[in-house]
Amino acid sequence: MLDKRSKRVLWIFGIALLIIVITELVRPKPIDWRPSYTSVDKIPFGGFVFFEEAASLFKNAEIEKITKDPYEFLKDSTYTQNSAYIFVNDDLFFDERQTDEILKYVEEGNTVFISSRSIGYIIGDSLKVESSTNYNILEEELHPKFFSPALKQDSIPAFKKGVFKTYFVEIDTLKTTALGYYKNEDADNLGNLNYVKVNFGKGQFLLHNLPEAFSNYYLLKGNAQYAANVLSYIDANKIYWDEYLKSGRKVVESPMRFVLGQAPLTWAYYVLIGGLLIFVLFKGKREQRIVEVIKPLENTSVEFTKTIG
Repeated sequence: MLDKRSKRVLWIFGIALLIIVITELVRPKPIDWRPSYTSVDKIPFGGFVFFEEAASLFKNAEIEKITKDPYEFLKDSTYTQNSAYIFVNDDLFFDERQTDEILKYVEEGNTVFISSRSIGYIIGDSLKVESSTNYNILEEELHPKFFSPALKQDSIPAFKKGVFKTYFVEIDTLKTTALGYYKNEDADNLGNLNYVKVNFGKGQFLLHNLPEAFSNYYLLKGNAQYAANVLSYIDANKIYWDEYLKSGRKVVESPMRFVLGQAPLTWAYYVLIGGLLIFVLFKGKREQRIVEVIKPLENTSVEFTKTIG
């Protein structure tokens, strides 16, 4: 049995641990402003709203999520002709294998839509396009516009929170059509290009430099019309929706990593470890087997001498 002091320490430790757990569970979670763009993330820069509204944006097209590497999908699958592959992320880098398959896909008459601040030098070199980004400490207001007068764009709010101005600094004028630009508030001339179409084989690339336009934050903030205008250039019977090249894609490599990635499971794990330590510290110490006292052997020579004397 535990003595009074041990019981008191155990109660204090247990109550303190319970208070910490309750405090962590009930306190408001800080807003996660990290870019994710996955279709399941509801954080500001997640893509939940975008995917939920995809059916209304592409009314005549079937939408299929692609959760594997685009290289594997395009190489191993029989994809639909007159289809479009959509990539949206804060930054993208297509390696050589992915680029080769994507170029073949477009060359056969399909469309690849990319909205990102970067696409990597391999595919950029293939299309002869290059972009630049202003990573300013101070937030910059962006007013993206379209060259087409048929698109509604008068009431589109400015982009400011969490955005960086990315624009094209080099294009192949023989194969590229300018679709959108940033309005220049300080002059009458046009601003930097941020949306272009690049013809390639029988198909086309649609390259867009403002991925934040498709985030939960801006779609719910009144900028949905701008996103719809950008996507109006896609005319396809089938939409392949990339879920692989995402900043927020979760990779679970082990059960422990999954447990530590979920707040409730993490706290349950720590409580369990704490409980086991308390058990070992107090309970185990009190119930260990009594150590038998072994008496030293008597010196019979001394006893014999005393008897003779």
